[in-house]
Amino acid sequence: MAIFMLTGASHAQLPDNPNDWVCSTAHTAEIERKSAAWCDANKPNLTDLNWRLNVGFVLEPGQMTDLDKKNAFDRQLRNFLRSRVYASELKWAKDLNWRMTGPYVGEFGQGQSYGVHPAVRVYYSPEMVDWMCSDRKSELVKGAMIIKEMASIDQKLGIVKTDDCMHIPDDKDRLPDSWTVMYRTDVTHDQWYWANPTNTPKVIDAVNGDGNPPIIDKSAFTWAKNVPNNPVTRNQAWYPTGYAGSSKINTVVYPYSLYGAACINCHATAESQLTFSSLDNVVSEGLQYKWYPEKPEKSTKLDLKQGLHRQVENSLSTQSKTKQSPFSQPLSSINKAFVDYYGELGINQFNQAWNLRLPAESFDHHLSRLNDLDQYLTSDQCINCHDATYANSAEANMLIDKANSDSKINVSPYGEWRVSPMGLAGRDPIFFSQLQSETNNLPAAKKCIENTCLHCHGVMGQRQYAIDSGPSDECKSIFAVAPPEGVPFGKPFAKSTVTRWQDNLPNNHDAQYGALARDGISCMVCHQINNNGLGTEAGYTGNFVTNEPGTVVGPYDSAEVIQKPMQNALGITPEFGQQIQNSDICGSCHNILLPTYNNDGTAHYYTAPDGQKVNATYEQTTHLEWVNSDFSKKQDFQSCQDCHMPTEFKVGDTHNDLKGMKIANIESNDFAPTTHRLPDKDITLTPRDEFARHSLHGLNVFINEMFQQFPMILGLRQMDYMVNSNVQPALITGRDSMIEMAEKQTAAVNIEQIKPVNKDTLTVDVEVKNLTGHFLPSGVGFRRVFIETIVYDQDDQPLWASGRTNELGVILDGLTDKPLLTEQGGKDKKLYQPHYEVISAPDQVQIYQEIIQDSAGHNTTSFLRRVADKKDNRIRGKGFDPQFFLDNQSPYIQMLGVLIGNAANDADYYDKSKTGSDHISYQIKLSEAEMEKVSYVTVNLFNQSIPPAYLQDRFSDAHIGPGEKEDIQRLFYLTSHLNTETITTEGKQPIKDWKFYLTGHCKQIDQSACQF
Repeated sequence: MAIFMLTGASHAQLPDNPNDWVCSTAHTAEIERKSAAWCDANKPNLTDLNWRLNVGFVLEPGQMTDLDKKNAFDRQLRNFLRSRVYASELKWAKDLNWRMTGPYVGEFGQGQSYGVHPAVRVYYSPEMVDWMCSDRKSELVKGAMIIKEMASIDQKLGIVKTDDCMHIPDDKDRLPDSWTVMYRTDVTHDQWYWANPTNTPKVIDAVNGDGNPPIIDKSAFTWAKNVPNNPVTRNQAWYPTGYAGSSKINTVVYPYSLYGAACINCHATAESQLTFSSLDNVVSEGLQYKWYPEKPEKSTKLDLKQGLHRQVENSLSTQSKTKQSPFSQPLSSINKAFVDYYGELGINQFNQAWNLRLPAESFDHHLSRLNDLDQYLTSDQCINCHDATYANSAEANMLIDKANSDSKINVSPYGEWRVSPMGLAGRDPIFFSQLQSETNNLPAAKKCIENTCLHCHGVMGQRQYAIDSGPSDECKSIFAVAPPEGVPFGKPFAKSTVTRWQDNLPNNHDAQYGALARDGISCMVCHQINNNGLGTEAGYTGNFVTNEPGTVVGPYDSAEVIQKPMQNALGITPEFGQQIQNSDICGSCHNILLPTYNNDGTAHYYTAPDGQKVNATYEQTTHLEWVNSDFSKKQDFQSCQDCHMPTEFKVGDTHNDLKGMKIANIESNDFAPTTHRLPDKDITLTPRDEFARHSLHGLNVFINEMFQQFPMILGLRQMDYMVNSNVQPALITGRDSMIEMAEKQTAAVNIEQIKPVNKDTLTVDVEVKNLTGHFLPSGVGFRRVFIETIVYDQDDQPLWASGRTNELGVILDGLTDKPLLTEQGGKDKKLYQPHYEVISAPDQVQIYQEIIQDSAGHNTTSFLRRVADKKDNRIRGKGFDPQFFLDNQSPYIQMLGVLIGNAANDADYYDKSKTGSDHISYQIKLSEAEMEKVSYVTVNLFNQSIPPAYLQDRFSDAHIGPGEKEDIQRLFYLTSHLNTETITTEGKQPIKDWKFYLTGHCKQIDQSACQF
């Protein structure tokens, strides 16, 4: 586990070579002689080895899915430590002295520590003594314990600096502030339970009781007193989630005691059994480290967290100070305008939403079991090394400076993935609302619909359950193209399993599958995919094939990847896999072929261009759209990863080429030397010339805002436990990155000309260019992009408009406040805006979207009741050729080449030399007086990932069929309380009026450009 007092400095205060930080060599012949003599004199007897029974230490650690057992053990351990039975009664072997774990710079208590712990003294259980005395080669038995007492490095230690070598004088009255503990088990691959309890809290008692552990309630509080009683009201002291402070209630915490804990990031570099324990420290002072004075040019100290091990001290540092939350805040009461437009759904109060909250991220915890490695592990087993995990005063790897700020930006794989739509997929309230709508409309197919949808959004839980419960062909036939051999099929995975967070013992152990599902499209999904079926239609719709458990693949040559730390920690070997850089890996889940149903649940059949009858169509085809674009061609090639996993960071004013990044934070050879660590060749991290961000997002900034504003309802930890307090929260980085993509990489608008045709007509010719390698918009069919065009006079007053909206994002009729009839969604609605080449009236709006109708002839946003295609004028990618799809052997892909609605007659859609943009001519009627006032025209492009008609459909579906509505109600609460007026630190309002600005153009009547 990482630790200690951080002040924002790096190794600049120290000599470059860590070997120079040591002022004594502990392992000499004399120490070997003393160790042998000590072992002869201190061989544990049977009474010693029966210590657990002797003191009543009889409980064993529990998993996060069994809190009763876990909390009982954690309390037993905490009491054992606080009473110091191990020292006073059992008289365990211990280090000769308190000692430092690395060099120190500056005044003690105010300086910088470069050890991985504060001052420590380690106690060893009799089992550990047996093992160390066997030259670390005997069996390390279950129940062995290492107790590391820790004390803050300050003036009270009385550190003596003899020739700048630090020595801590013996003080029999010195007591630990806290402990880190390793307790030997037979549960996980690393075979340890890790714990970090504090001593009796003095200050945070009134707020969080005895601290962390225990873990209480599905929102992961640490004190039963803090769990609210009905009626529950929103408590500002809960926020930000995952954040500790003296006046902050612990919520969605990272458990300080658990299997598979953060400690592994250092301990995995030990040469044996994940411990650096050494007799050197028992019979001598062990390694001693140097003290260095602060250099005059030292940068200003930042007031940062004390370290991952220091709960009380963390709470007393900057976190105890009042800080303005960096996150958007929700509305304090329901949006009246929202209710007036959408109606009621019986969930207006926080108390009602509280009952629909998802389990805290704290419970997304599935481990590498001893001799029984599952196919999937949760991301918290990757975070330990592949986050910007801080260990001491040296800056963690994978942090960059934020321009014009003291803050750092976390560009680690975990840091950016966690808040991406992929990382949030298993908690996505829009997805779960959609899923409930589908099963309300098609209740007879509920079992297989849930299994199929969670085949991507809850993929790890769904697949692991299939592996463990299979084989079974139930629900396999829902796939129109048979999946490749190797895709597991078992019992159908139910949506209800996703919210399971505690096992119903002794027979039900399904909470593990809920943990895996909630972790979304996680690390172990993409990094285990192999080449079998990749890029074929059989491999679409989430039907990728994985390697056998035990390896993960990445973009770096296997010979250049150190493997032992991951092998030690998880029993997994990292290897090179070319497929991880291939866009086809994205096509596995970004081409979705689904069955089509009539409203009565019977199959609906289409006729493909080649005459075949089929009852499935593509619900989304982002990858196939890329294939049918210039982006996939050699001369203009850009892969999915080039845009969505860029190898440089350009967001706002922060530009960093990410060269020389080390992609992990472990106890490498950059750390202070210690005993029994792996050779340097096995722990030396390679600076990478190419480092891919795991940003993995598009334009769904609305989902980002929901997780900022409602983390307790959605169960997300807003503040990353692994990083320091000067690091910008990942949700903010993710939002800002989306804004950058929207404004710089998505589209370009050009007013080609403004021309008065006669006394009462103004012509405005507009080009909208798609800068992406797929359709705009792409992905799920309910998203839309639309054009707002406004003519202004000399006083900046609008004279004419098309595409204006109200505060709810509802498109209005020109300059009026009247919503267009085509904005209506929900039951029995049929109207929509067609595709236009010429717009001549203010109630005509160019909306780039897909319109589908069901078997009753009504507009639908269903993924399954897709009976009649009415419109698809999403702007094609550059070089799109409908014939490319029509020539395909697959009837399903052929259907993608059939142009729909008015777009079929627009050369911008069928002529591959023109695709990639759309041209619209506005023929604007004005009075003569108004014509004389015309000064300039603005054309703006907006994106809506959840437009009004979509929300109306969802809320209407709460009353369809069986009328199940919990997930739909959750979405209603979030959207009816969503604050769309939030402002970034750069002054931007990304979701103002329920629309996301992409780009725009302003031109004056004299054809010159203007600012707007």
